[in-house]
Amino acid sequence: MTLNELQPNQKATIRFIHLNENHKKRLFCLGIYVGATIRLESRAPLQDPSIYFVCGNQVVLRKQEASAIDIEVEEIV
Repeated sequence: MTLNELQPNQKATIRFIHLNENHKKRLFCLGIYVGATIRLESRAPLQDPSIYFVCGNQVVLRKQEASAIDIEVEEIV
């Protein structure tokens, strides 16, 4: 599953990032890295971009970037 498929208020763990090193470094500075927990806050009216909550910050990503991030959804217990 990729990050752009996440539903609002659903949490996931980042498993792999399919982007070049420059993009990975930028995302790392925002708190988006393999192993981080991320939650979808909301989407724009036309579904792009989306606001995510990660490492205590709100981060805005476009659908193209989010679709390059593999995640594992956390099950609600």
